[in-house]
Amino acid sequence: MYMQIRLPLACLLITIYCFWYYKAKKRLNTRTAKVFEAITVTAIIHLISAVVTEYTVNNRQSVPEAFNYIWHVIFLTSVSITSCLLLYYLILYIERGTGKPQKREKIILLAVCLTGVITQAVLPIEYVDTTNGSYSLGMKAYSLYCIVIYVLLMMIYKLIKYRKVISRQQSKVLSASVIIFAVICIIQIFYPYILLTSLALTLINLGIMVNMEDAHLYVSYKTGLYNEIGCQEMILEKLIAGKPFQIGVYVFIGNDVSVENAMKAVAQKFPESRTDLMCGMMADNTLIVIPQTKITGAISHMPENLPPLPIKDDNLKYIAKILDFNSNESATQIQGIIRDFKNRFEEDALQKDELTGLLRRQAFIRQVEYLITQKKPFAMMMLDLDDFKSINDSYGHGVGDNVLKYVASTFHSVLRSSDIICRMGGDEFAIILYNVTDPELINEITNRIMANLSSSDILPDKKHKIKISAGVKIHKPENGSPSFQELYAEADSALYRTKYNGKNGLSFSEM
Repeated sequence: MYMQIRLPLACLLITIYCFWYYKAKKRLNTRTAKVFEAITVTAIIHLISAVVTEYTVNNRQSVPEAFNYIWHVIFLTSVSITSCLLLYYLILYIERGTGKPQKREKIILLAVCLTGVITQAVLPIEYVDTTNGSYSLGMKAYSLYCIVIYVLLMMIYKLIKYRKVISRQQSKVLSASVIIFAVICIIQIFYPYILLTSLALTLINLGIMVNMEDAHLYVSYKTGLYNEIGCQEMILEKLIAGKPFQIGVYVFIGNDVSVENAMKAVAQKFPESRTDLMCGMMADNTLIVIPQTKITGAISHMPENLPPLPIKDDNLKYIAKILDFNSNESATQIQGIIRDFKNRFEEDALQKDELTGLLRRQAFIRQVEYLITQKKPFAMMMLDLDDFKSINDSYGHGVGDNVLKYVASTFHSVLRSSDIICRMGGDEFAIILYNVTDPELINEITNRIMANLSSSDILPDKKHKIKISAGVKIHKPENGSPSFQELYAEADSALYRTKYNGKNGLSFSEM
């Protein structure tokens, strides 16, 4: 008898240890994960009952009948519930793969499970004593056999029918579970005194835990956040719920270390245990915040606004936005919308200078060429900071960078939103004064810029002032359609004439 107890006892210890290890790791909080946890808990209950009933059945004369009966019912019903949960686990993966709820199948499964549990609770126990030990048979056992056979047949049927929507890895694990369960059940039915259900449930649980629910499948070990596969699984869960939902999106641009630190900082703002929100990486520089789906199908709420980045990094740019979705969209469409949002931000960021936020040279050229082809009048102004090298040499490049940012902000404060501002490189800037061809107005605008710069106290030494030289080329459509390079050369030539004449002034192109 004690030899027979050793197997379920060993399986119990193994299962408890593995389940504790599983719970200690970061894991994806999906409905399938919750069902897997329920499978493991019922399996542990079954293993405990297997140890107890092995003793009580073989010592009926010394054990109270009520005690033996209760544990026998727990033994049988735990196997029934675990079997039904395995089929339910498969149904959830089918839902995720097809994008369609399997309500009818769930109702039928629930009815079968309840019927089996009730019959196992009320039917009488029949015992068979053999030289190999005692075991129970009769209607209680036959009820269990019916449930197990139903589950096995349905799992085989669904694995074949939905083989295209279940991944190869998932299909292999679930098929192996069916095979193990079927072999053990056949042995158990023909040799009832050999207690192998504990071994079957332990092997099945370990197989699912390692191959389908393990953290390494869904978590990026580089950042500790959920990876793209994990994000896809959570998005599919939202679609199955059939309700509108929101996803928060952060897109970062910067070096790898800055982006990783920023993602971790954002994730700390959304602790899963308190917010019911999870953070995952849709790409190396894209973080999404997804509300979790509860087992009831309810979806957690997003905050009204995404919190700003809690760390300061001058080498990092980011954008944060909450996007609205509904259940009519597919997972592919949702991923495409997030990717488009990311691409638009990246394209816009690539067009702008990282330090000043002004347009880069190529983006500026495209806009000027567009104005030329559309025959729009404008004035092209080239500007250059006077003695900027001495500022860097005297105060350091940090102060020099602050000067460049201040110059950019001065341009924005003086100029109109229709004007185009560019940092051509270094301390050289370009401005398009849209629809401005009057030299007096250009002089007035330039004087305002110079006055604002010279009145700044951004430099440590108050005696030093920020000064700027400028050259202008006025473009009128009636005078032809010059190329950008021609306009740039003339404005640049006027700028150098200002430099030659003593700096801190404005010159107009003579052509």
